[in-house]
Amino acid sequence: MSPSCEAIAGGGRLMELGALAVYVTFIDELSRLGASVVSMVSTVVPDDPAERTFKIERMLADGRAWSGPENSKRREP
Repeated sequence: MSPSCEAIAGGGRLMELGALAVYVTFIDELSRLGASVVSMVSTVVPDDPAERTFKIERMLADGRAWSGPENSKRREP
């Protein structure tokens, strides 16, 4: 089983248990598991996407991700 399939299965098990949890991942599919799942996304400065705002907002996962602070380019879906 691939790591993303394992994460989705694990997320489903958490939902079955009715558990409250914070699950930090880059696997966007987890954000669409059900109505009880909330997607939170960290934001960047609109004019300079290499600069983080350190703000986290409730919004749909968009497939974009940072690979690390040494990389100034954002990976597009």
